[in-house]
Amino acid sequence: MEVYLVAIMEFSFTDSEPEVYLHRIHLADEATGKVFYEKLGYIFIEIPKFDKAIKDLKTNLDRWLYVMKNLSILMKIPVFLNTRIFQKLFNIAEISNLTKEEYMKYEKSLMAKWDEYAVLKTAREEGEEKKGSTVVKNLITKLGLSDAQAADIAEVPVTFVKKVRRELKK
Repeated sequence: MEVYLVAIMEFSFTDSEPEVYLHRIHLADEATGKVFYEKLGYIFIEIPKFDKAIKDLKTNLDRWLYVMKNLSILMKIPVFLNTRIFQKLFNIAEISNLTKEEYMKYEKSLMAKWDEYAVLKTAREEGEEKKGSTVVKNLITKLGLSDAQAADIAEVPVTFVKKVRRELKK
């Protein structure tokens, strides 16, 4: 298994190269100089040294580092970052900047949305079960089909058909 520590720093090392902002480090045995474990690494990113302009961003790493450095000053998501992952990041950033009162309203609206979803889902499932129950009742009573046949035609489990049959006998 590979193990990496990624450190995103808001400062620069005093003795590193001025233009190098990404450092990939491996541990080495002091006595032999050999890499201790090839799949263990450290990545240090010196954010203050990352100074690419928007027109110079070529890779996803460039875009991520640009966002990390500039998120606090970006008022809206730039067009070149308008992808699902960056939209999610900007939504999280917006939520983290809410006041306590705004956050409570946001949480309350989420709860209402989830409650509505649960109610609709339950109603739909109950409606489907009732409709399925009616179909199965007709297959049993009007056509005299076996549990397996009724289940196959109604596309429901045999256990459901058996439950409907028991209810008919009550």
